[in-house]
Amino acid sequence: TFRVDNPKFHDLISVSDEGTVEDVRFRGDSVELTIEVNGVKLVCRRSLERRPVQAGERMRVLLYRVIVFDGGQVRTVRNELLRNVRLEFM
Repeated sequence: TFRVDNPKFHDLISVSDEGTVEDVRFRGDSVELTIEVNGVKLVCRRSLERRPVQAGERMRVLLYRVIVFDGGQVRTVRNELLRNVRLEFM
């Protein structure tokens, strides 16, 4: 997750979407965010070293990898739009 006005992420805006933070929970070594994006609730971890966020805040969301639980199977799906994008700031 990142803010639109952060110039470090300008090139990533085209492969991201906007979401609303619904919940923030402290998890010891990180915070767990629940973010609604286009009607879908996503749960992610955010480093404590990043700036704090609050429920209700709008953020850009970039999915570079999703873990899919489908019945008894688990698989990882990577975002192909990021194939040629450097993610050094993530």
